[in-house]
Amino acid sequence: MRAKLFIAVSGLLTLPAYAAELEINVEIPKLNVAEYHRPYVAIWLEGADQKVAANLAVWYQMKDTAEGHGTKWLPDLRQWWRKSGRTLQVPVDGITGPTKPVGRHVLDITGTQPQLKGLAPGDYTLVVEAVREVGGRELVKIPFSWPAKTAQAGSAQGSSELGAVTPWSSPESSTESRPAIRFPPHPLRTPPEVHMKRSLILVALVAGAASFPLLAHKQWLLPSSTVVAGKEAWVTVDAAVSNQLYYPDHVPMRLDNLVVTAPDGSTLQPQNPVTGKYRSVFDVQLEQDGTYRIANVNAGLSARWDTAESLAAAKAAKDKPAPPAAWAGLAGLAGPAAPGGGRGGFLRNATPEDLATRIPKDAKNVQVTESIGRVETFVTKGATSSVTASGKGLELVPVTHPNDLFAGEEATFKLVIDGQPAAGLEIEIVRGATRYRNAQQEITRKTAADGSFTVTLPEPGMYWLEASTSDGKTSSPQAGQRRRLSYVATLEVLPQ
Repeated sequence: MRAKLFIAVSGLLTLPAYAAELEINVEIPKLNVAEYHRPYVAIWLEGADQKVAANLAVWYQMKDTAEGHGTKWLPDLRQWWRKSGRTLQVPVDGITGPTKPVGRHVLDITGTQPQLKGLAPGDYTLVVEAVREVGGRELVKIPFSWPAKTAQAGSAQGSSELGAVTPWSSPESSTESRPAIRFPPHPLRTPPEVHMKRSLILVALVAGAASFPLLAHKQWLLPSSTVVAGKEAWVTVDAAVSNQLYYPDHVPMRLDNLVVTAPDGSTLQPQNPVTGKYRSVFDVQLEQDGTYRIANVNAGLSARWDTAESLAAAKAAKDKPAPPAAWAGLAGLAGPAAPGGGRGGFLRNATPEDLATRIPKDAKNVQVTESIGRVETFVTKGATSSVTASGKGLELVPVTHPNDLFAGEEATFKLVIDGQPAAGLEIEIVRGATRYRNAQQEITRKTAADGSFTVTLPEPGMYWLEASTSDGKTSSPQAGQRRRLSYVATLEVLPQ
């Protein structure tokens, strides 16, 4: 996106400036999305040769976390990384800093500071690039001259990851005035009533009503082919949990719960399983003709509880509440009572026996949830055959066969819970290779009363389909009325 520079002549506030100055206002918008992470942002100047003339700011995760250090994700700022980042040793004093919350942020740089001190007079372009985990990326450009001969103001309006970007520059020893900055509404900004609704939801989460970690990455199984033929038919399947679809960049999927169902309903053993740093891999031999269902099925109990120490920490956090910026999204939640925060203890994939023996006798506020999650894909050798639901948890029942999908053709599917129609569920569908485009381009649908939905997938490729819900139909008395259900499928769409 490019924007034109204009000379400010009205609506001015008088502020004297005694050295050449560049002020940049960058707005990070509040977005109406289910999962929010603070964006990485790079701000730099380019010359007429489109090379970096000066790095002004880079905002990224600067602390070590369970996922590693934030420098791992700096290459996702693709244009900045290509032109400057790959040769820059971060952190850099005065340039690098932590990610910023939703709001308006100001860079105020004078000509005597290192970023601009050696900048030759001439025409430049201000570039701001933003990228967000489980989101998109955006780049805006605004031309300007340095040093300014008169006070100059520019403006560009982002459409997704950025809001308004408004640079202002003044010449040396200038007493000219800077324009009043007005931030127009962002096209994807959450309405106030949604803000309030989400705040209430977050309060409920912090209070512990649903205090289990939320999935921040996409799980998937990716077969080497979905349609095969011949006597010696095999497929190799990649299994991972990643940020970018079908590009392993986070952790491998565990293979303990693989279920490979042959066309005749029998269960097959996967061959040559290997788990590496970022992905797991296994092979499946397809001896029968028909459709194979390859799934990773996780079913079990999870428990979370407080201790005296965690309760004391929660009380201390309540007495000293976090600043409003912490509510910028789920990724901003912190503290002992927050999902994934420092609570007393946690068990995952537990059995009833684990609950009885591994939860301390003095544990407080014990919460047990039953969960059933299915991540799957489908492969057909020769002619297709029917796909039958197991009757447990949330599942996809194809009306249009999952190995007979073509770009531009309408397909129909049904979702069922324990074999019964799942009405009113929201489905998200994303075409793979998100690494190679600037937006997720999600397709959303909602199931009808009979659990069905239709969709026309516009382009060939691998697609990721996801749905989730919760109910009280637990099979374990320890879980009470808390059952969580999730479903993910990888579907291949072929060209016409």
